[in-house]
Amino acid sequence: MVFRLNSGVICNWISGRHDPLGRCNKIIQSSELAYVIGVWLGDGTLAVDRRNCKYHVILRVKDFDFAAEWGRCLATAFGVKKPYRPVWDKVNRRWDVKASSILIIL
Repeated sequence: MVFRLNSGVICNWISGRHDPLGRCNKIIQSSELAYVIGVWLGDGTLAVDRRNCKYHVILRVKDFDFAAEWGRCLATAFGVKKPYRPVWDKVNRRWDVKASSILIIL
């Protein structure tokens, strides 16, 4: 299958009016990104939701403050204004922080 791009679309990308990644999170290189990756490699996991074509980076821990700080750093690293909030998992008795980004998978 061959896709052709309109020259107007490319012009909008170059001028900065539109982003070629669309609504995907951006990854901002910072100390928060280093922290997010380090924690993710130690305690995190990746999940693929094939039904909805979403990719998630997840942290599941028992310490709320740790989960909240990771969610704050994750939002900063992805360029999101609001921090990702921990959600209490009653069954497993732990805090879950989940964000969707295809860029972190690549």
